Amino acid sequence: MSPGDPGATTTTATAPFTTEPTTAGYVLPDLTARPISEADVLAMLPTGGSGIAESSDPTTEPMTNARLLVLSTLDPDDEAADVVRFGRLTGASGVYPQDDATAHVWIDVLSDAEAAHRYLLDYAGDVFKGTGGTHAPDATALTVAEFPMEVGEEAIGLDLSSETAHETAVVFRLGRIVVWGSIVRQDEADTRVALQYLAEDVAGRIVSTLTTGAPDLPRPDTPDHRFETTITVDATGTRYSVQSNGVVQGGDLHCSLRLQKPGSDISVSLMLIDGVLWSQHDDERRLVGGNLAERSLLGLCPPWPLDARDSGVTEVMDGSPTAHKVNGVDAFGYRSDATGLERVLGMPLNGVTVDAFSVWVADGVPWLVELSVIAQGDAAALVPLTGPGFDDLGNITVTVRHRVLDLGGRS
Repeated sequence: MSPGDPGATTTTATAPFTTEPTTAGYVLPDLTARPISEADVLAMLPTGGSGIAESSDPTTEPMTNARLLVLSTLDPDDEAADVVRFGRLTGASGVYPQDDATAHVWIDVLSDAEAAHRYLLDYAGDVFKGTGGTHAPDATALTVAEFPMEVGEEAIGLDLSSETAHETAVVFRLGRIVVWGSIVRQDEADTRVALQYLAEDVAGRIVSTLTTGAPDLPRPDTPDHRFETTITVDATGTRYSVQSNGVVQGGDLHCSLRLQKPGSDISVSLMLIDGVLWSQHDDERRLVGGNLAERSLLGLCPPWPLDARDSGVTEVMDGSPTAHKVNGVDAFGYRSDATGLERVLGMPLNGVTVDAFSVWVADGVPWLVELSVIAQGDAAALVPLTGPGFDDLGNITVTVRHRVLDLGGRS
């Protein structure tokens, strides 16, 4: 039913829009004063790293004023007036379909920050008036409720319901850039957390684009690989170890673990297949389900993320590296010390002596291909390296060696 049909349902809101938008509690430097090209705006769209938006299909051309007005069927006169009044220059949009939801992102570039502030308020007001603001140019919300949300310099969260879908949205501002992001579902599931991740991803890409001239490179799909990790713990007269090796192929994982700890010796194989976790002891395979003790072992498969950005290894990738082929991959090697290891682990290592700490990272994409650590100190302080179960051993020496093999099929 078209909005102009006499039988169309009248849009009603749960409350009129009267409040000022929430603030995120910080002041962003006006990075948006620089010229912003249409290529810049397209680069600000998510590329698949924000949770709900894992599979993206962004528009390949900018959302110019001309295209925007063609798509605005609910109240084209009001939209045309807004373009002129607020000095909208250009924009972009992206659609991100999922199995059970679809995310939408619109980015608008205005003449200045004040115009963007007024455009944000006007945009939210149109949602409550039923003259725009949903993911579809020709769809209105039957009910609208506001909720607090913090992203950017000011933001308004909106919960929308139409005849066919439930939409959780946010409109926020960074300088003279206004962003609309939303997640649409057919059911009433709460998607505010996923929306927060999506909004923060867009905000991060905007800042990255404006500060570096190009956004952070999207993370490529994880290549197939093998891993081998050995952690040895030398206490007085006794040696313990944690060993893991396995294969990552597509989204599946096969991992063998051997944990020799004080008072226990555990051998188990874990298989993560199509998102379902199985374990195998001897010849018995069973579904792990809610067994938290076994599920926690997945953190050792492998204990170091493949992407050096996730592992914190990029914190020590400075200075002049050594180039070498490591495990069949062209890589750069870096050496560091106790301070560097603390930065990677994200916590202090009180009283610990680091005899060696080195990492090798693949050339091009920052895949961690090898890591070695030798450290001495109190077992309680070295738990970030050993994992639980060793903290009562007193003074120990820990040796860690982690290797990635056959990366992307290269041996």
